[in-house]
Amino acid sequence: MLRNIIVAVATWALEAYVPGANGLPPLRQYKLKTKEYIKKFLLVAPVISRLGIIGVSFLFLLFVVCTRPFTWWRYETQTERSEAFASRIPKRLRSISAILRMHALIVWLRQPRIRTHFPLKGLTPRTHGSAQMPDGIHHFGQFATIPVTRFFHAKVAVVGSGPAGMVAAVRFAEAGIDIILVEAGLDKAPGDFASDSAAAMQENMWEELISFGNVQYPVLRGKVTGGTATINSGIIVQLPDDVLEEWCIKYGFPYSDEVRHVLRSIAAELSLEMKVAPVSDAQLGTSEHLVQIGGKELKLHYQMTRNAPTCKSSGTCLEGCNGGHKHTPREVWLARFYKAGGKLLTSATVTKVHHYNGKVTAVTGFLGNIADNVPFSVNATSAIILAAGAVGTPELLLRSQIGNKQCVGKGGRAHPGAAIVGEYPEPMERFGPTQGLATTDLRKSGNVKIETLRVPLHVSGARPMIGGHALMEYMIHWRYKANWVVVNWAKQSEARVSLSWWRKRLRYTFNYHPHDVDNLINGIKLVVKQHFAAGAQKVYPFVVGLPTFLTREDNDRIDDLFDNIKRNQPWRMPYGVLTHLFGGACWGSDPKSSVANWDGKVHGFENLYIMCAAGFPTNIGVNPQLSISMMARWMTSKLIARMQAN
Repeated sequence: MLRNIIVAVATWALEAYVPGANGLPPLRQYKLKTKEYIKKFLLVAPVISRLGIIGVSFLFLLFVVCTRPFTWWRYETQTERSEAFASRIPKRLRSISAILRMHALIVWLRQPRIRTHFPLKGLTPRTHGSAQMPDGIHHFGQFATIPVTRFFHAKVAVVGSGPAGMVAAVRFAEAGIDIILVEAGLDKAPGDFASDSAAAMQENMWEELISFGNVQYPVLRGKVTGGTATINSGIIVQLPDDVLEEWCIKYGFPYSDEVRHVLRSIAAELSLEMKVAPVSDAQLGTSEHLVQIGGKELKLHYQMTRNAPTCKSSGTCLEGCNGGHKHTPREVWLARFYKAGGKLLTSATVTKVHHYNGKVTAVTGFLGNIADNVPFSVNATSAIILAAGAVGTPELLLRSQIGNKQCVGKGGRAHPGAAIVGEYPEPMERFGPTQGLATTDLRKSGNVKIETLRVPLHVSGARPMIGGHALMEYMIHWRYKANWVVVNWAKQSEARVSLSWWRKRLRYTFNYHPHDVDNLINGIKLVVKQHFAAGAQKVYPFVVGLPTFLTREDNDRIDDLFDNIKRNQPWRMPYGVLTHLFGGACWGSDPKSSVANWDGKVHGFENLYIMCAAGFPTNIGVNPQLSISMMARWMTSKLIARMQAN
């Protein structure tokens, strides 16, 4: 019995990382990340139980074995391994397994002897890393210099340079107000992003954050000038009126015809500045044409508007657009910010907001990496604006002990997504943008959105719970596959930002509500049918409990298969990503149930404001970039008017 457990655990440890037990990847660069997975899982695993002991053993072997510097790789030995290794991985660990396998495939596909087996020239991860980065880490005006002092002064300080922070900062600067914009990431121009998708994501994202709760999903958030908008697909959608009406009824939003007119005017102004336009037919690829065919059969209308009218469909939106075709906050407003006299401080991570008697005085943190131990501070005489997003802003409030303790970090929301892959008889002759078409027809009736998504091979290959010959076959025929995604509105699922009791490490907890799981499963079922309507031969639903893939012969039993999936078991969704994060420091009229009012001012403080997605009291069900920028500009304009009046 003990021998069988040891063999099973060792198999899990090996096969969770690679598609075969021979030829381990040189994952020393992922050693710290592996440590984080272990630490996080140990906090959740029931160590006292037998399953807990197995889980601990699994993670220990995973760490020991997968960080050894093996460099020998052979395609043949990979394909000789077991086809059924995935069945040995505990079901509740499969989402973590997919994440770990993705990291292994990154390394595996970089080996020249392996890549010769995959006819994917130009589409597999390349071996070179980033382009030359600008010298220095602190950027003032057009220059990259290391400042003589680590102590900075301004009338207004804005923390975070994403769709909210950049919009607020440029408005302050153009109003003649002395302002400093503080960003934890680097300032990167087009051409400075890594060509290797894995390296780019590592450079431009915060340390990978995996959610706790009843699902373990990666949490997407950018760490670069422009924020997460720099590493998303640039989809621009208006804030729906029903969201504003809900905010008005439940949270005291001052909604009126005048406010509606002002917000629509701001949205139109922002759209013009970002050069928002519908995706043209010339930019669409084979996957987009197929989703239109399948959508027509199901009476779904597909379209998309993006801030990239000259997009060349390179598929690098998630890594940062090297061609400069995507009009990110940096590309649209940074030059204006500099011209108006604004100052940008980069590689500066804020860790605390200092306050006294209801007034904030400064923000402090560290420059570069925390190990460098280079502290800095920014003193702001008039106002401090928090625009660090739905994770960064609540985290900063918690570390600074600011705000209503019953509300800070709570009431978070997200848009979790699930991918469904269809395999077609003919290869994808042309690839479109990272995201090319979407339908919002099901926003109210099904609480989901369906869109096309182009992902790298190592991401696609990590999703199916197969191994050996089956996985090799799946990856080799990658050109024949169309990847479509169901994005869940998840109105009833909640997220929470907190700090662990030990070392105050950041924790993000997301609990999937059964009603939202039901919506997601119904959405996946619809996409499966849509793939078959478009001519797919196989469809991979990636739902634990369903066959690895369905064929056209399964058409008559699709409804029965999906109806038998239990909605109170969200771990059956084996791989997903949490995007479009909201809440954690919500706006509202009642200080007892909110952190800030509808001017963005934190309750109980004279000069501290929240102007990012952390203030959104609900999910909005659409891509939020335009809505975030719109609310930030609206609040900033009101604050500037008050400052100038005084």
